[in-house]
Formats: sequence, C-alpha cells, structure tokens
Amino acid sequence: KAMRAYERVMEAIESVEDEREQDLLFYRYVKGTPWQKVADRMGYSDSWVYKARRRAMENLKIPKEYIEIQ
Repeated sequence: KAMRAYERVMEAIESVEDEREQDLLFYRYVKGTPWQKVADRMGYSDSWVYKARRRAMENLKIPKEYIEIQ
C-alpha cells in the first residue's frame, strides 16, 4: 500500500512540466526537506520557493481516482 502511494505521488510530481518545480515538490513532499533547506539546496530565495510551490501545485495533474473522498 505504501509503495503504491509513493508511486502515485511520484506520478503527480512528474506531471508538472517544469523540472525545477518537480525538484521542489520532490525535496519537500517525498524527502520531507524543510522549505528553507529546499531553497538553499536549489540555490533560490525563500520567496522564490514559495512562489514556485504555488505554481507547481496549480500545475499538478492528479487523476480523479487518486483523490479519496472521506
């Protein structure tokens, strides 16, 4: 079950066209890297990271079957 969840997260991240946004999502949501360390690792400011995160989340393509309604 955990492996399938990981695969779904990776598919969603890979659906984002911009590779920098993919990296940002991977570091944060797969590796659990704090936002400031993501910014440092990628060589960008904190504000750029927050703006890129917003853009990346808007560009995620998540199939309806992945969204569980509780």
